[in-house]
Amino acid sequence: MKRLLAVVASLVLFFGANADAEVKSLSIGVDEWPPYEFKMGYSGNEHISGFSTEVVEAVLKKMGVAIAEIRQYPWARAEKMLIDGYIDLLLTAATSEKRATLTYYPSESLVESAWVFYIRKQDEGKIVFNTLKDLKGKRIGVVRAYTYTQDFWDFVKAEKSFEEVPNDDINIKKLLANRLDVIIMDRGNGHALLKRLGASGQVLALKKPLMTMSLYSIFSRNSDVDKDFVDQYSSVLKTFKSTPEYRALYDKYFVN
Repeated sequence: MKRLLAVVASLVLFFGANADAEVKSLSIGVDEWPPYEFKMGYSGNEHISGFSTEVVEAVLKKMGVAIAEIRQYPWARAEKMLIDGYIDLLLTAATSEKRATLTYYPSESLVESAWVFYIRKQDEGKIVFNTLKDLKGKRIGVVRAYTYTQDFWDFVKAEKSFEEVPNDDINIKKLLANRLDVIIMDRGNGHALLKRLGASGQVLALKKPLMTMSLYSIFSRNSDVDKDFVDQYSSVLKTFKSTPEYRALYDKYFVN
């Protein structure tokens, strides 16, 4: 009997230790969405940086979890890779009921995001946004596969006043070329893109947001990651968000 108990105890210790060590490293996928995640450097010496990237790196370091690799993919491909278990973690995702059934969402977000309308500088005071009716008759640029509010979609589809493009860069260029009247972007992303394109003084953000949303790092349900790990990650992230280190990262990417 004593021998049996010793064997059972050994098995418990063995499997318990393995459970604690299950997640030793993670493979991370990102798209190109500055300032949250983006590729920088020169050919042959490139690396992924950005607000979300640095926050996740800091949190995983505090958890003692290594990063096996961070690679950039088109969003749709990266999302499928996450769902199928080829990568463990994906940056950066808005809330989605459908996606939440296929991936793990942490309970803690990376940051809150405001989506706002942008206009040309010369249209300041001529184009305003208090309600969607203010945009009646305006040519509005949107990005294919982005998440917007249902009210917004109902409005632009009824008005037949929107144009879809693959990315925000194209919308900015169309706005500057007077081919659009209004475009909508995440405020942080818009700030970074306008700065990169040298168009900060030519394009203005309207004050009132269309919507605000939480942005997340999301995890695969089909890799070595489990719900307990995601819960632990959420706890560490929540604590990290109250630190000067997190505030410094926020200021670095959204204020400076």
